[in-house]
Amino acid sequence: MRSLSILVPAAFRDAANLLSCALGYDTNPGSTYSVKLSSTGSGEPTHYGAHTWATDAFVDLLTSALAGNAPPVDGIDPATVSAVVGSLQFEVGDDPQTTWPALLQRTGLSQYSEND
Repeated sequence: MRSLSILVPAAFRDAANLLSCALGYDTNPGSTYSVKLSSTGSGEPTHYGAHTWATDAFVDLLTSALAGNAPPVDGIDPATVSAVVGSLQFEVGDDPQTTWPALLQRTGLSQYSEND
């Protein structure tokens, strides 16, 4: 299993959560992307993040989808799947203590405090 830290723009959060459910990684209504993010770590979130332990097969699927080969997903319009997948940013490694900070640093985003 690989540490997968992933984020999605706020505009695609609901669709990304539905996609997680359709792929069997979450249950409806979906709460995969629950970590609030923005450039300042306050105000209106611009992105939402998540962490999971992913198989190499899932990482390969995600990488392939980002290259324009998004898989068909039952119940979700192909254009929506492509838009959501195209908006994702992620970091893969062996330890969430390194993948999450690396992703935030690369994207210039900050995590909200737990009280926000």
